Amino acid sequence: RGIGDSKTPLIFVGIACAVNIALDLLFIGGFGMGAAGAALATVIAQAVSLAFSIGFLIKKGIGFRFERDDFRLRRRYAGKMLRLGLPISLQEILVSLSFLLITAVVNNMGLVSSAAVGTVEKLIGFLMMPTMAISVAVATMSAHNFGAGRHDRSVRCLWTGIVISLAIGCVACAFCWLYGTALTSLFSRNPAVIEEASLYLKPYSLDCVAVALVFNFNAFFTSCNKSLFSMAHSLLTTFLIRVPFVIVVGGMAGATLFTMGFAAPLSSLGSLIICFIYFSRLVRKLRADAAHSGEADMPI
Repeated sequence: RGIGDSKTPLIFVGIACAVNIALDLLFIGGFGMGAAGAALATVIAQAVSLAFSIGFLIKKGIGFRFERDDFRLRRRYAGKMLRLGLPISLQEILVSLSFLLITAVVNNMGLVSSAAVGTVEKLIGFLMMPTMAISVAVATMSAHNFGAGRHDRSVRCLWTGIVISLAIGCVACAFCWLYGTALTSLFSRNPAVIEEASLYLKPYSLDCVAVALVFNFNAFFTSCNKSLFSMAHSLLTTFLIRVPFVIVVGGMAGATLFTMGFAAPLSSLGSLIICFIYFSRLVRKLRADAAHSGEADMPI
């Protein structure tokens, strides 16, 4: 993916999925190994995918050869990776923790509400996958151009990703409002759960539009070595907007999942405002740097 090839990784992931399914049927259905069989199937499938990946690198190469000397730790690059990767990892961990807190609040509303929220979380995860994929592409392409000093192209990658993601997000949101019951029925057969889930899905689906911008802004900031900022604003809005909103609304008499569904889009809206402000300042800095280096005519 880092060199612009997203097709080959897809093939290797497809191989892993096929092997995983086949081994699940064998270990669980044939040998009756249960959860241990499922775990073993997953590990073997990933190992097979890794073997194919290594074989591909050895046979086809990627423009340069791997030498024995390449397989050693280089402090300089390891430090850069940690500075970029640790904030992102911490962000994912704490955001996941926030969803656990939200789930704990919803569990107090009853079994139906809890099941409805779980159903919607699965559905939203699928609906946001295209935007996540676009943001990964934005991060890769923007980083390449940023490293080459073509900040103008980095910004264009960002806006292109936002336009594509917005189109997908708006369609997903519209489908959730128009066909929410049909969508949630794909994950549950309980009429009460379907009804509650469709109510929760409608406001929550607004987040598909908001994250179309936020995810791509985060990808752009990461490509500019600003992953710490991405972590900071995400955690700020998560623990100052999303979690408090759910706790307050969930504790009110007559609280409904429809109202609680606005927590995620409101949090993303807060992140979006912060991102716009930071982005405008960052662009001004890039323009000033370009002018200082004699590239004032570079469009940013």
